[in-house]
Amino acid sequence: MANYIQGEPATLFASYYNSDSQPISVGISGVNVSVYHFDTGVLTFDLLSGSMTQQSSPFDNVWYYNYTVANNALVTTYNVIYNSLFSGNTIQFSETFDVLPAASSFPNPYGQGNVHASGTVTTPSGVGIVNVSVVVSSGLNTFAATTTNVSGLYNVYLNPGNYLFSFYADGYFNTQSLYSIPSGTMWNLGQQIMQPDNAGSVVISDQFMYQTPNGVNYYLPNLKVTLNNKLDSAEAEPTAISYTNVSGTFFANADPGLYVMTVQGEFWNVSTNKNDRYNYIYNIEVNPVWSGTGASGNSTPYNFVYLDSSKYNYL
Repeated sequence: MANYIQGEPATLFASYYNSDSQPISVGISGVNVSVYHFDTGVLTFDLLSGSMTQQSSPFDNVWYYNYTVANNALVTTYNVIYNSLFSGNTIQFSETFDVLPAASSFPNPYGQGNVHASGTVTTPSGVGIVNVSVVVSSGLNTFAATTTNVSGLYNVYLNPGNYLFSFYADGYFNTQSLYSIPSGTMWNLGQQIMQPDNAGSVVISDQFMYQTPNGVNYYLPNLKVTLNNKLDSAEAEPTAISYTNVSGTFFANADPGLYVMTVQGEFWNVSTNKNDRYNYIYNIEVNPVWSGTGASGNSTPYNFVYLDSSKYNYL
């Protein structure tokens, strides 16, 4: 799951499939969700047995619950447990998410390191985005949390090391990047692109990775994902451009229809110890918006289908 910021709304999902990976939409009942964390070793429930709602066909194997993270939430890992009944049997599974502080609640918003690191957050066309929350963390520790100015510029002060930068803004998909801060006095982190969440009626998403011969999965960040309407001419502007985050996941908007999705980029192959090129073209069909999810739909699962088998050629 993605990270969430204090006070940020989120939607929790439970999906049901049989042993043949076919969706189960009938016979599931009593679906509820609980969220808890450990506060200095004491189990604390933030949500106890929230009743989940079933999606409409054709995604009625998916249940959801709208959840808002508390404003005073700790910067820690939160646990989610899903419970349900199926044919008289209890089904239970779990997942986790991390909660990050809002910039306004962080006591030292710019950090306390000796390296002045700065960067800009922009739209795909290069326009700076104001009031983007920028949270800098490493493991479970948060080192800075600030916001961008009217030009999309942000500044933080960090000690040398490796950090995860998380970017959040209303009207845009959350995104993350890994940066290595060297020793010195100043460091330019360059441009961070955020994809607007307003270019189509449906949110689509998927995760890209490759698998080593011994079965270990490696996520592929910074891949460029371009959507072109299947019916448009070759010279037409793309419907959407997005980039995969550190978990190999991209988000984009599109109206229902047929699209050509191009995924390109380089990644370090630990099996061969060299850079590999990722360059694939997929034919996809974006499904209509789910009933009851609002104007934008939701992308868990990713709300589109691959029309050819090449989707799995990177595993």
